[in-house]
Amino acid sequence: MGTYQAPQARPTTRRPPVLAIVAALIVVALVWAEGRRRERAILEAAYSVNAGAEVLMGQYARAFDATGPAGVALHSTDLEGQAVFRTMRMPGPLPWFSLRRGELRDLATATRHVRKIVSEPSGSWVTFTAEKARAASDLDRALAAVETAAGPGVMEEAKARGVAEIRAYLESTAATVQRAENRESAKWEAERQAEERDLEERRRRAEQIDRERAAERAARQAATEPTRANPVPPLVTSPR
Repeated sequence: MGTYQAPQARPTTRRPPVLAIVAALIVVALVWAEGRRRERAILEAAYSVNAGAEVLMGQYARAFDATGPAGVALHSTDLEGQAVFRTMRMPGPLPWFSLRRGELRDLATATRHVRKIVSEPSGSWVTFTAEKARAASDLDRALAAVETAAGPGVMEEAKARGVAEIRAYLESTAATVQRAENRESAKWEAERQAEERDLEERRRRAEQIDRERAAERAARQAATEPTRANPVPPLVTSPR
């Protein structure tokens, strides 16, 4: 009688955890996409602050020429100044993982610095403009470093989106100014035409008066002078 041999179990092949791999890939893709979104947001904020600060400084210069430092401080809080300031975005959070995290941190810091300086003007005009110039120079260097790494495509898209609001504000302001100028021009033209009509009416009245006076003079002259058809007979005296 032979010995009983138990059947040997077949070796099982371990299948890779497909769901785990897919989930990991999705997480990586989401993290990468969120990182790219945050990079673009920081770039757009930098462009918006860079453009808005230039517009605001131009308005400050006009206010300073008009009323001095008090005008600059007042303009920073009035409707026009606040309208420009609202186009200057605050940079968002840094991406979780990025090879350019250091450059992005420097860019976000420089953007916040410029935004703070132009939103809260202080000191004399000379010190204020000098401080803004130094901060703007730091922002330009930080922008150049990120632009070089991001590439021209990302840079152009971020710049277009970043300056869209200030561009819309400037176009709206220019349209408002143009409408005001058109209304003023139309008012001036209406006044000029009214004045010309008034002068023409006065001229016609003067000519009418001159004609009437000439007719009156001619009538008086005709009444007082003898006509050739009926001459006055000479006085005849009888001899004595």
